[in-house]
Amino acid sequence: MITPVVSDFSYKQFRDRKKDTIHYWFKPKIELDTLQFIAKNQSQIDTLNVKLRDLYKDSLTVSMEGQVFLKLNDSLKVYANTPLESVNTEFITIIDKDSVSVPLSAIIEPKNNTASLIFEKTENQVYNVTLFPGAFTDFYEAVNDTIRYNGTTKSISDYGNLTLNLENVNSYPIIVELVDQNYKLIEKEYLLENKEVIFSTLIPSKYYVRLIYDENKNGKWDTGSFIEGRQPETIVYYPTQIDIRANWDLVETFKLK
Repeated sequence: MITPVVSDFSYKQFRDRKKDTIHYWFKPKIELDTLQFIAKNQSQIDTLNVKLRDLYKDSLTVSMEGQVFLKLNDSLKVYANTPLESVNTEFITIIDKDSVSVPLSAIIEPKNNTASLIFEKTENQVYNVTLFPGAFTDFYEAVNDTIRYNGTTKSISDYGNLTLNLENVNSYPIIVELVDQNYKLIEKEYLLENKEVIFSTLIPSKYYVRLIYDENKNGKWDTGSFIEGRQPETIVYYPTQIDIRANWDLVETFKLK
């Protein structure tokens, strides 16, 4: 940001998990209606004028939506609408169906403004999670209200596994992505050298696999630039849809041309 600010100015920013948007939060309040930023994309530089918007009255809201079934090797995600600053696990409880308290740890992931609750899960179990006030504190020192969540795990036999062997890869690093039928990212692996790729405990469904040559080594796919004469990074799709079935271990060979 290039707008002059006071000495105690501080900010947080994160990507919107549903839209192609960057959220920029700051304090203290500035008596301006516009901020100026310098935007850089490879060798291109531009100035952006951004209109300010007032903070919602209900500042911090957390949720654990869309996670009815928990995979055994995944963490439980907590989403927030304002920047998360800290987490205190003393105000978080996880109780299983046998009324046993489950130990946990938690980390905040600033890039996407989410938190991960990490705990050991077993098959065919029910977990009741409660976030009490003070579990999360945001950038403006607001704390969450009490929120409860119920999630279940399935049997290992309810899932399938996919092992991919790669042949004729032109260069490394590469990104191997597993996406669903709507091309939503499910899992990915970043490879610096040729090795077996394993996607485990997958929900039975149909999937696609794609490989990205990460030419600039930044861990994501990049578009091209007409001005710079640069092509988009190459994406190669596995030629057929992959059908994952319950209690199956599927092995496929991805031959790159």
